[in-house]
Amino acid sequence: MRHTSARSGVTAKKPESIDFAEAAALSTPGLTALDLVDAVNPKELDTVLVVGATGGVGSYAVQLAARRGARVIATARQANEAFVRELGVAETIDHTAEDIVGAVLVAHPDGIDAIIDVVSAPTCSTAWLGSSRKAGDWRRLCTLPTWRASQSAASGQRTSA
Repeated sequence: MRHTSARSGVTAKKPESIDFAEAAALSTPGLTALDLVDAVNPKELDTVLVVGATGGVGSYAVQLAARRGARVIATARQANEAFVRELGVAETIDHTAEDIVGAVLVAHPDGIDAIIDVVSAPTCSTAWLGSSRKAGDWRRLCTLPTWRASQSAASGQRTSA
């Protein structure tokens, strides 16, 4: 049997209602969201759109961006609006009822500062740039596939995003 040790500040007690495999996976969405938020680096009063805000990674990204002082817009069905507002969202866009890019541009004609998209295909990236205040600045647009590809490139691994 192998053992490992860790400082108490980096561990947490496993909830009794879940098994060890589930407990081990709990940090994955939070750490992924942290990397995505760090990638777009929202500043205080920046407007950040989080596409996929009700999922595991998206819900963490909302909270992390809001904690940095960003004004967060989230895509969420109307039934989930209260949930994302509790996480710190200032505005919601019901992606089932309206075009996301169009809704962003109506509410923010000068564009927004950053976009974190954890659900769309990589081909949607160009449409997103049209809603960005810093059009053409790919550093303020982070999709999960592009982030995965950048992480793989940095470590010398191949990926199929």
